[in-house]
Amino acid sequence: MGTIFKLLKRLNINNLFPGILIIGEFIILGNIKLILIQNDFFTTLFILVACYSVGLMNHILSRMIIDPISERITRPLFLDWFAHIGLDSAKENFKDDVDFTEDLKNESTHFLFFKCKVKQWNSVYRATLRKTSKNDELDFRRNQGRYLRDLLIPIIISIFIFTKNCNINLICNILIIIGVVLITVILYSGSELTTFAEANDLISKSKK
Repeated sequence: MGTIFKLLKRLNINNLFPGILIIGEFIILGNIKLILIQNDFFTTLFILVACYSVGLMNHILSRMIIDPISERITRPLFLDWFAHIGLDSAKENFKDDVDFTEDLKNESTHFLFFKCKVKQWNSVYRATLRKTSKNDELDFRRNQGRYLRDLLIPIIISIFIFTKNCNINLICNILIIIGVVLITVILYSGSELTTFAEANDLISKSKK
């Protein structure tokens, strides 16, 4: 039993649920037709593998869409506006951290056209999470943000389901999708802000 749990953890079974949603939505749209499953083990196994594979691709695609926007715009803005610690004070926590210094240098190399403050907040955010990476509560909160991010594609598909029989033109659909992406980015960055705040509190408490 322990081996099964280790395998599930290594496979990241959480990818399965968005995959089930997406496959189910395509069935509703009529793009996929399933043969009647008569308790056939291999057919069921094939569907589970297909759902996991779709979920994995969904995870990668959602990450490619959401993470760059969050990293370059909303995350540093949220941290700068709402974090209960200033940038200079946050950087003081890592003045002797070699990884932080190296990360900040790489950030400046990769994103030359972004403001210095954005680069610094990104480096501070990553360093804060590295320093508290073994905390189960923070891992749980980070996973909540990932679950939210992974719902992006299923939500977009659901929009096509609801608007399939409506007289909504392509431009309106595109605007709705852009709105969904923006809302998802904002909620995801809000989740990152909460995680950062709790991680920073843990660091502050460890110094007392």
